Amino acid sequence: MAAKILGSSLGECVHGAGVLNFLRMAEEQSYQVEFTQACLEEGILGKRVVFGGTPPVVEEARKVGLLEALFIGEEPMEAMITYLRGKPLETMGPEDYPAEMVDRIKWNARRQSRICH
Repeated sequence: MAAKILGSSLGECVHGAGVLNFLRMAEEQSYQVEFTQACLEEGILGKRVVFGGTPPVVEEARKVGLLEALFIGEEPMEAMITYLRGKPLETMGPEDYPAEMVDRIKWNARRQSRICH
């Protein structure tokens, strides 16, 4: 069974679109995903918690010390995909996200074929 990711935004917020984008990428990496307010209500202790927000809010969230990863929305897509694959960004190699356009097109075609099957 695939790991599940619950995504949430605070209130009626435009940042929900960013959460939904992250959940879409997670789904492409074979996670079960759900957009809900429940993750705020269930508590976070003992769970892997990722936070996304504006740079000043992320800096405040970093001080909490309970967050596994923080994103401000300026990271390249490959940084989030690498995180979802369980790799630190520093260990990402060319096979994870090629730099050259032709290689990136081939990589994306392979990635899309895994998603469709």
